[in-house]
Amino acid sequence: MTPRGRADRRLGLLYLSPALIALGGLTVYPGLWVFWLSLQHRMPIFGIERFDGLDNYRFLSAKIDFATHPSGRTPGTFTDFDSLDDKADNLYYYMQYIKFGFGRAVRDACRMIQNGQMTRAEALDLARKYDGEFPDEFLDEMMDYLGMDRPELERTIDLHRNSEIWAKDGGRWRLRYPVV
Repeated sequence: MTPRGRADRRLGLLYLSPALIALGGLTVYPGLWVFWLSLQHRMPIFGIERFDGLDNYRFLSAKIDFATHPSGRTPGTFTDFDSLDDKADNLYYYMQYIKFGFGRAVRDACRMIQNGQMTRAEALDLARKYDGEFPDEFLDEMMDYLGMDRPELERTIDLHRNSEIWAKDGGRWRLRYPVV
């Protein structure tokens, strides 16, 4: 490389360095900070010690007029405050139930047991009652979005059933190992 080429390279790096520093500050540093926070059990926002849906809902509902699900609970579970802004969630959690044998009610109950907000007996009661509930709310909108009618959707759902955990009895699907 010629002396002129080396000088041009140094000048180019000099001009580029503020952009690289800004890029590092705006992307790399926050990424590392979030990773560090994920290793901790404390969120430095609002003094929250841990991320917990029910406690966060209680915190927010004390501060603002937080609108819960109008029916008193979200379809497929017993809570009324989580993921209210996504019409696809009901079908998503139903598909989780079809594929893995547990749905949204089990997920919510497990988190509440883990956080000491519910006993195992209460969780089992609620999971038996609501897990696997078919997602009728927003279903027409989801079928329109997916370009499917009800029979095609049901065929697609059945294609995703895991034969290791589902069996067909008398023309109806049942979990081989239901929540006990």
